[in-house]
Amino acid sequence: MPDYDFIIIGGGVSGLGALEALLSSGHSNVALFEARDTLMYTNTWMKNIEVQNSSDSNSYTGTDFRMKILSNLKKSNNDKNIFTGMRVYFIDQQEKKIHLRSESGKREEYSYGTLIAAVGAAQIMYGKYLLPGSRGGRFFTSYQVGEMIEHYPFNPGEKLIIFGESLYTLDTALLANKSGISVTVVSPSELKLPENWPNDITVYDNAILKQVYGDTLFEGMLIQVGSAQINIPGDSIAVDGDLVLEHPWRKHLNVEWDLKNWKLDLSLSQMKKRNLVVIGDAFKPDPDFIKQYQSGAEMLNEFNKAGEV
Repeated sequence: MPDYDFIIIGGGVSGLGALEALLSSGHSNVALFEARDTLMYTNTWMKNIEVQNSSDSNSYTGTDFRMKILSNLKKSNNDKNIFTGMRVYFIDQQEKKIHLRSESGKREEYSYGTLIAAVGAAQIMYGKYLLPGSRGGRFFTSYQVGEMIEHYPFNPGEKLIIFGESLYTLDTALLANKSGISVTVVSPSELKLPENWPNDITVYDNAILKQVYGDTLFEGMLIQVGSAQINIPGDSIAVDGDLVLEHPWRKHLNVEWDLKNWKLDLSLSQMKKRNLVVIGDAFKPDPDFIKQYQSGAEMLNEFNKAGEV
């Protein structure tokens, strides 16, 4: 018998949605593990955009929706199934076990019947290079930064470091600079800067990335240019092109990303064979946090239609 019939990895909106769906359908031997101490972490700074909730006809900002979900968890006593500060460092899909490490360094392992992965999309994207260091908050792609500046009422941070080597790197740097953000560009190759490049955008090309700093949030990076090592402070980082974030989750789950359809390249039947359910942004990104909350239940329903999970 497994330690848990269902183990959910990730305490974001889709992970908590899956937890609620399982518990409300009668499953009790369920555990959710979240690496941070904070559940629905991304929603803590989503204070401006409201999303319509079809289930109660109300509109919620990300922070309001977070408070609603956490309040309901506490009232129903379902928060007893949640364990925070537990980071996965290895998944044995053959043995159906996950290995975790707590913030104190204690290591634990648990067997499961079905594993539900509710990790963020950026954590399993393709990429040539692994950024050495932490995986705190405020790690973005250049695309995400551009989308924030153009379409959302908030910026990625005040001191943005862009790590890349394409024209898109430079375009994003100019866009951020025009928005009043302090920008530093770091490239592993030589960049050809356009004419009239702003003097207040610092550029380090032919640079070697040595370390990325930060625990809960990104704090900066250490690079080497020639024989000099340079520490660059920052509160956000955007990574571009082939230098996209490549988190260990890609290897943990043994999955690939379908770039054409911008979703996980893993079919429902393949998931069933592996006793693995991938939900939320990890399956297909969607900025609507209420839809992501509902996506866990919807995916589990699809499994049930195809046979027992």
